[in-house]
Amino acid sequence: MTAAVSIVIEPQDRRITFTNTYGTSEWVDYDHEMITEQRRALRNDLEGAKECLRAGPSTVLPSWLSVSRAVRLLHSRGRKLAFQILGPKKAPRIQQLFIEACPNWRGKIPGAPLPIVEVVGSLKDHVPLEYVPMFDFEVAGERGVCTCVDDLVGAMQPFLGVSTVVVRRLSRNSVAQGSQLECASCLPVKLFYHSSLRYIDEELGALHNGLIDLDGPWPDDTVVVDDFAAELMSHLLSREIGFNGSPRVMDQIHHLACHCESNVEDSEKGFVELKGPTTPRLQASLGSLQEAVMRSGKTIAPEATGPLVFLNACGTSYVVPGGTASFVNLFSKIGSRGVIGTEANVPDKAAARFAIRFYQKLLETGETLGSAFHAAQGSLLRDYRNPLGIAYVLYADPLTKLLRRA
Repeated sequence: MTAAVSIVIEPQDRRITFTNTYGTSEWVDYDHEMITEQRRALRNDLEGAKECLRAGPSTVLPSWLSVSRAVRLLHSRGRKLAFQILGPKKAPRIQQLFIEACPNWRGKIPGAPLPIVEVVGSLKDHVPLEYVPMFDFEVAGERGVCTCVDDLVGAMQPFLGVSTVVVRRLSRNSVAQGSQLECASCLPVKLFYHSSLRYIDEELGALHNGLIDLDGPWPDDTVVVDDFAAELMSHLLSREIGFNGSPRVMDQIHHLACHCESNVEDSEKGFVELKGPTTPRLQASLGSLQEAVMRSGKTIAPEATGPLVFLNACGTSYVVPGGTASFVNLFSKIGSRGVIGTEANVPDKAAARFAIRFYQKLLETGETLGSAFHAAQGSLLRDYRNPLGIAYVLYADPLTKLLRRA
């Protein structure tokens, strides 16, 4: 994978370095306390944007007035992030570095490849660059008033998380490179879910099709409530065994439609919550899942390439920017090939629609993982007037494709 721009967060040297494919390089000071403060402020503004979009009945698209308010809120926070992270002196040079590497950031050059931006940073050093309107710091003036889809797309395109595929890594080798999702005819997917999600039926519909070999949903009424974390981890590690204990083709995706909570400063307190139709709410903290791995006695080969994990957290979750990295750390250590997650509590309906579009592109048109991810973000924006697709994050090789064996 060749990234248009590579961003390396180096807390030990107190700097963030930006380098594009032409060798142009800039760096800025890294301040952990300031970044932590900005993540908290960003979460509050993402909540505010979500509230703006909730106006009116759930069956109706948000009004353009509500959309405009959400967009202006995102741009306001984005410019503050740019001021704090890049600084007013270096921001213009860093902006030019990105424009030089991504001349098609507005998507007006037919057939041009989708630019990839790689961000490398450790678990606690998440810098929310996706929310910086890197390509145009001034766009949310008069153009921040959206009266049609073209206005909305134009207002959101300056964001790095909209006009590029941002690929995050906890280290240079934290996700598998060049991996393929392999299957004969149907892609093996294991589904973990929370049955009380308001739009779970829509999400299940995306998975119940002729192109997916679906195992689940789980949990069911056989779940061991008293040791839920151990049972959940057992199913995550048993990639060639179904929920019913029968052998099956190796899982390629583990899809979790769930509640969850993330915590950047104390990752062990983060948790996922699942629920079956007849079960109570079942929580497993990251700390208990870590213990369950060691208790399982399973050997995980260093070269193991397990399933891609799609952690689709719903609208009642408590997720903070950077919090997904805690889950990525867990899944990467048990051999998963990568994680798709959210950096905010995306509304249930938006989460379901993101999943539907993602699987359509991945399975029906043969898009790469990065392209399918980007298309799902774009679908929320164009089809549902929802800019919160920017809250999805990719910790996986964007060039991964579906490989059908004869």
